[in-house]
Amino acid sequence: MVIIMTTISLVSSETSVDTLTVNEVVKRFAADLAAQSWCIDVSAFPLKALHAESNYNAAIEKFRYEFPSWAFKKNVRVDTKDYTGFLRNLTDRLIPLLPRVLGSSFKPVSEKFFEDRGVPFANTFVSFAPDVPDTFVMPEILGEYLCRIFMNAQDRKYVTEWMADIIQNPSRRPMWAVVLTGAQGTGKSSVFRLVSAALGYRHTWENNQYAPAFKQFSEVLPDHLLVCFDDAPSGNDTYEKVKQAITRTSMSVELKGVQKPVLREVYARILIC
Repeated sequence: MVIIMTTISLVSSETSVDTLTVNEVVKRFAADLAAQSWCIDVSAFPLKALHAESNYNAAIEKFRYEFPSWAFKKNVRVDTKDYTGFLRNLTDRLIPLLPRVLGSSFKPVSEKFFEDRGVPFANTFVSFAPDVPDTFVMPEILGEYLCRIFMNAQDRKYVTEWMADIIQNPSRRPMWAVVLTGAQGTGKSSVFRLVSAALGYRHTWENNQYAPAFKQFSEVLPDHLLVCFDDAPSGNDTYEKVKQAITRTSMSVELKGVQKPVLREVYARILIC
């Protein structure tokens, strides 16, 4: 019994609970939610909770259900005699404090929320920041692969730098593309997979058709950093469409739930196998 009481005493002394007013608790909870990239999507009715990084929509009531576990982890107590009423009105208090957006969009910048031509968006971009050694040594297996695919040293240098620049400078877009030709099974599409893995399998798109990327109001080019067409059959207008995709800096996209198309910046680099 003495041991049990001592343990309880230690826990109580080490765990400090902050008793806060209703307004203070709601503000702190809203700040934490926004820091985790949660916001309110007003592009449809009823309003939805939107998680920018994952582009996940949920009912706003999820905040009410998650509050007790958040308060427990943060050692926060609400100074109120009507806790049930507090929970019942929690979402109404949170909505004005969270960022309000008109859906999600992609922009390779650090801000979780941004405005584009006056339209507020949740940013789906997640930056990749690997640990960089002072002296980089090319892994042997990667060096062998690059030498096999690009036998010409200058070609190998161009493509390797092009791949690295997608990660190091995502907001920069060169007005040229990489076209790889060769027999089937030689490993051409592994270039795409290397970049995709380096980006955490985010912000890349691969398809064996051109049509999804070139159809009217398509979000393929504005929503990705690397777009790969792998053995896609061409048509009479493919050359012109590919040329436009490589050189354009913006395009119209029709947002879900919004009638008027909006102009979006294009950052995608093109890889054709």
